[in-house]
Amino acid sequence: MQDTYSVDETAGAANAHRSKAWSVNLVSAAAIMAVGAILLLSWMRLFLGVDLTDESFYVALPYRFALGDVPIRDEQNLAQFAGILILPLVRLYVWIAGATDGIVLYVRHLHLVFTALVGWVVFLAARRALHWRHALLAGALCLLFVPFNIHSISYNTMGSGFLTVSCFMAMRGERRAAWALAGLALGLAILVYPTLAPVALVFPVVLLLAEERSRRWHLLAAYLAGGLLAALVPAWLMLRAGYDATRAVVNYLMGFPAHSGGVEKLRLVVTTFWDGVPHVSWLLAAMAALLAWHLFRPRALRFALLLLPLLLFAWWYKPNGTDALFEISAFALLGPFVYPLVREQAAARRLLYFVWLPSFIAGLVTAWSSSNGATNACIGLFPAAVATLLFMQLAVVNAPIPAPRGDWLAVGIALLLLVPFLQGGYQDYYGDPVRRWQLTERVPAGPYQGLYTHPERLELLQKFEQQLRPLIRPDDRVLVFNDWAAGYLLAGVRPGVNSAWLPPASATAGREPTLEYWRRTGNEPTVLLLMKQTEASGDPLLPLLRGPAFAPVADLGFATLRRRVAPLTSGSQAAAQ
Repeated sequence: MQDTYSVDETAGAANAHRSKAWSVNLVSAAAIMAVGAILLLSWMRLFLGVDLTDESFYVALPYRFALGDVPIRDEQNLAQFAGILILPLVRLYVWIAGATDGIVLYVRHLHLVFTALVGWVVFLAARRALHWRHALLAGALCLLFVPFNIHSISYNTMGSGFLTVSCFMAMRGERRAAWALAGLALGLAILVYPTLAPVALVFPVVLLLAEERSRRWHLLAAYLAGGLLAALVPAWLMLRAGYDATRAVVNYLMGFPAHSGGVEKLRLVVTTFWDGVPHVSWLLAAMAALLAWHLFRPRALRFALLLLPLLLFAWWYKPNGTDALFEISAFALLGPFVYPLVREQAAARRLLYFVWLPSFIAGLVTAWSSSNGATNACIGLFPAAVATLLFMQLAVVNAPIPAPRGDWLAVGIALLLLVPFLQGGYQDYYGDPVRRWQLTERVPAGPYQGLYTHPERLELLQKFEQQLRPLIRPDDRVLVFNDWAAGYLLAGVRPGVNSAWLPPASATAGREPTLEYWRRTGNEPTVLLLMKQTEASGDPLLPLLRGPAFAPVADLGFATLRRRVAPLTSGSQAAAQ
């Protein structure tokens, strides 16, 4: 009887082991399928919507340089640095395609590749603390975080992406190479989003406090070396452009209204966040509950973690690009309240010191410095949101419950955060304010080739292609005045202006930087696309543009095409007075 009992007991243990292994494999399969679906749907999303403003501007910058214009000398907007980083890839595309056909869709693919690489860095860092299946889902969040649903390479996407790489490389920083890459990535983040500069001071402080005494100075030296390497990019560009061109950039930037505003701006950031998050009171209540339960019943608290992403599910009733930004910020702020559950784990401490804390400072800076205020806090807070997700996953995986159940809970928490972003990406199309079912027309040619838009937008693009494009010569320089960056891509020639995005047209706009650019470089526009909405602005540049120097050539309805028939130099000085 004793032998029979032993055999039965052994068989039962083997069956239990097989059942557990099967359950674990099922969790892994679910994670792989989820990430595969996210990749596929993210790729399909690239083909939807046509934006003729911001996204077109982001693409027009590297395209301008690919045609031969010189950074800083010919373009004065700071947004150019994101375009400079992808300039070799854009040049390659223009060389192969021979035109701008499909260039917007191409840059969207570059953005998808960039976010995938950022996600891969997060995955490699997170798998040191979690099983690869949970780290994979955390990395997938990088694919779905698309500020304002603009799928392009910009200061927003690159600034947030490089900041994320920097934070998670620092988290992995046992070796000098990791810290050198962290410094390089942060340097590039500051290059494309200059107000992130204060974060550069956070890492050395945290490093000196958190790392071992014998290693800290070597790691700090590696971090500084990486940052200096990134600084070589703007240094070389400024040397190439020259002192006068660099000074002109500063004068141009002075033409924009200041975005920061001291204590009053900080108050506005807080109130905007409160108003922009419909259930902010729920989030505050959840934070208070987390803190109280941690003090009295920390084990039971782990089971309540699933409720926190459920609160954020309230965004499902109106998911769009802006709501997603507030969701990231709200989720990131839960981090310190979840951290006490996992504070004894070394990986969690590194997450807090090297990811959440620098990201929190970055969120304050981006909110305070941006004209969008609290909306742009997510640019800096995104790494903190990923860290918060990892805190939650660590808490449930290490909870005193059967492993498969904890694994499923960790997957569930990630999906509750990922699914709303995936859905929101298909509900909102920046620059194309229509629903998905209205995007029925595929653009057959031109820079927006391959994208789906609504019939009215397609008609406008075809009207430009058929009526105005034949009137523009390959050696022309074009000025689009104003706020319609698509004109530079549709024209397919070099801009004849100091920036592809000038300050808004108004009676008080300062146009001396533009006039000075024409005098300094001689790159006056030979063709002008004058927007009808701009003509009533009273802008000081209008008398020059509507004067005898330009003769009307064609009328599109929403804009007129004019060709220069006389030099602008003498008229420029008169208009400047």
